[in-house]
Amino acid sequence: MPEVEHAPVTMGVLLEYGGRYQALNKSLGEEVARAAHAFLDEIARDDQVAIWKYGDTVEELAGLSLGHDKFESSLVPLATPPFSELNFYDALVATLSRMQTMKGRKALLVVSSGLDTFSKANFQDVLRAVHQSDVPIYVINLGPALQAHMSLLPATGPYARLDWKRAEAELQQIAIESGGRLYSPDNTYGLAGIYDDLMENLRVRYVITYKSTGGPDLSTARTVRIELVNPATGGPLEIVDANGNPVRSKVVVEDRYVPASAPTASLDTGDLKAEQE
Repeated sequence: MPEVEHAPVTMGVLLEYGGRYQALNKSLGEEVARAAHAFLDEIARDDQVAIWKYGDTVEELAGLSLGHDKFESSLVPLATPPFSELNFYDALVATLSRMQTMKGRKALLVVSSGLDTFSKANFQDVLRAVHQSDVPIYVINLGPALQAHMSLLPATGPYARLDWKRAEAELQQIAIESGGRLYSPDNTYGLAGIYDDLMENLRVRYVITYKSTGGPDLSTARTVRIELVNPATGGPLEIVDANGNPVRSKVVVEDRYVPASAPTASLDTGDLKAEQE
């Protein structure tokens, strides 16, 4: 019997904070600080949050902790980022690695333009890390907001070399293949609706209880398998997202337990994951 519960989440937050162009860095600092503070309003008392920023390297702003206070104080130093390389690929690979030891219902929020200037890792390394981590990544793409700031600057010189389309396409692929989502707002002033959508997607969990047909012998192992099936055909359930795009479902978990050694059996499946085609 399915029920719905609202579970606490364990969030990593990765913030872009650097770059080669000082004029762009000033705008970046404003957008990142505003996006990060808006996210603070979505954090519940029992959620856990860890925060990192990146330019040349990844720097921890706050270790994993509960509540608003530490999260808010960690954002105070955010101002205009320094001149630096912007090693997005390296930062994402390193952050996903750090999140492997975290427990609970995990996700990573990335506030970034997706631009990369000098990473040792390449995009294929990023995708491998995404697949190995099993952490859904939700991206606030800063590209549109930063391009709006740049409309006041000359469209020649170093700014002409910035490949915004490629950066957004890579962010989109990262989000889809991780099981997360990409958001590309025109600015960071109205992120409340985006964050509401993001956190609802993470918090809502379906709890399934069942009555075993395995007989009265409680010493016999029972196998539990969860998958999404079309009850009319017995085949895979066909799902579409809010935009009508097809979503591929898959088996989430299969496990065994012995009732005699676990009078109250509980199987934590985490998210019922779906991968968008």
